[in-house]
Amino acid sequence: MKILTSQQTHQADAATIKAQHITSEELMERAGNALATKIMSLVSHRMTVNVFCGPGNNGGDGLVIARLLHNSGYDINVYILQSNHYSDDFTANRNKLVKCSPESIHEISSFEDMPSLPPSCAIIDALFGSGLNRKIEGLAEYVIEKINSSKAIVIAVDTPSGLGDYAIPDEDDAVIRATHTIAVEMPFVSMLLPENYRYTGNLETVSINLDQKFINQTYTPFSLYNINSARNVLPIRSKFTHKGTFGHSLLIAGSYGKAGAAILACKACHRAGTGLLTVHVPQKCVDIMQIATPETMVSIDDSDFRFQNMPDLERFSAIGIGPGLGTAPDTQEAVIKTIQKAFELGKPVVIDADALNIIGLNKNTISQLPKNSILTPHIKEFDRVFGESKNNLERIEKIRHNTKHYSIIIVLKGAYSVVGLPDGTISFNTSGNPAMATAGSGDVLTGIITALLAQKLSPEDAARYGVFIHGTAGDMAANEIGNCGITAQDIIKFIPQAVEYTKKPEIPF
Repeated sequence: MKILTSQQTHQADAATIKAQHITSEELMERAGNALATKIMSLVSHRMTVNVFCGPGNNGGDGLVIARLLHNSGYDINVYILQSNHYSDDFTANRNKLVKCSPESIHEISSFEDMPSLPPSCAIIDALFGSGLNRKIEGLAEYVIEKINSSKAIVIAVDTPSGLGDYAIPDEDDAVIRATHTIAVEMPFVSMLLPENYRYTGNLETVSINLDQKFINQTYTPFSLYNINSARNVLPIRSKFTHKGTFGHSLLIAGSYGKAGAAILACKACHRAGTGLLTVHVPQKCVDIMQIATPETMVSIDDSDFRFQNMPDLERFSAIGIGPGLGTAPDTQEAVIKTIQKAFELGKPVVIDADALNIIGLNKNTISQLPKNSILTPHIKEFDRVFGESKNNLERIEKIRHNTKHYSIIIVLKGAYSVVGLPDGTISFNTSGNPAMATAGSGDVLTGIITALLAQKLSPEDAARYGVFIHGTAGDMAANEIGNCGITAQDIIKFIPQAVEYTKKPEIPF
């Protein structure tokens, strides 16, 4: 699913009106219906709903919502921010609300008009939409401050007022801090950034059937990777396949005291469908590897304690390196030699954990990465490799620059994990949950992506699909176990079910 800018979204509205032979007012009614339906699932009939409307089309959406909530038996109050100019669709929907509930309409023309907002009420933010291109000041700023200081549930429609489509507001900017944000058709990039979670809260999306032809023809570097994106990425296995059909993976992982990282990566690699798997570990890790994961063949390093000697890479379909290696000088040398040899062989490598830290300590190694290698850093690892960033917007721009410059793939792990491809495009993953913030979760992802590469998925598909499967397995684990206390092994358990989930018929997003 593409992520458009606010300007492109307005163009999509216009294209929809033209293609579907409807009026802008009818499209607003459609949006209001979708938003009101979602709001009704979040707000009890016992709650008074206070709808704050600005003078533009976002306020018009709010008026439609208010009318539909009133018709559904909700107790509503509508507070309209006074202006010298109101949009035509706003005025049309105000007139409709006057006919069915004139007593609910109030104007805010001064500070004294601001109502009290008890914790028991619900607030709908329909003050300013995505088209706002200025800082909010004066009376509107005061209204937002009062809404933010209330203890009530706050639901922003389209976008929290004051939040741009590709921005991180300054601390003192007037921006609604919503409990829930309901985006129309698709979220904006700003809603997916960790710095903006305090504004967006829980993010949901409703569809209003915008013109798909226009969206398909519109360029944007940003997209959402969701269940429909993952449909049929991994081919169905035919009856006469065998283990050789699904590739031979190599994982270089583990050191004395950190064999668990290698075990987790191996188990995940098997669960994600690799045909064969060899793990390269130091001698002190051999026994525990063969006990913990008997399906895995073991390549034994000359060192007792850590990675020192590169194995032969030529016979492997896919290579993953990094979990639990440590950063001792001889391990650094071995990692760099492995990367250089993979470059000579033209084999993309999945690079994680200590292998990333080693690249950060030896930055000239970045230019030696095989094309289409997949780097899977968390934020601190990313900054060690590519330099400090002041925020996640800057990191996204660095991802776009470096993926294009080095022809690599970068997975920046976290909520809405960012996957950057060599063509400069960025996708945000939609699966996963906070319970996955647990030791070994990244090792599991390394195993999954390595297995997918071994099964001949393109590096781009292996990265995006692997991240989605990882998050989906985490969601399934959380559904069964709960949101606290999930381990990496719990995630591994659900990998096959997550894969099967992507083979079900397509569902609307």
